[in-house]
Amino acid sequence: MATAPEAAAASCNSWTQKGKTTATVTLRSNHSTSSTALGVLSKGTRVTSNCLWWDGHSQYQWYRVKVTSGANTGRTGWIWGAYFWGFAN
Repeated sequence: MATAPEAAAASCNSWTQKGKTTATVTLRSNHSTSSTALGVLSKGTRVTSNCLWWDGHSQYQWYRVKVTSGANTGRTGWIWGAYFWGFAN
């Protein structure tokens, strides 16, 4: 899995998208696999994303999310875009 640079110049594109995780994924403190783990989200955990971040090079983006179901409900952090599936409702 590619690692997004911790201090890259890329910006966060503000938006709102509800979705869920497509696999078990680590919720991170920043858009990097080397950032602090805040928790583990099970497959199917519902989240709402308010930011899409992309470094311009990786195939997938990072999503800043607020967890809306499961053990980490209310927690905010980042997940790798390969594990996010968005939907309208």
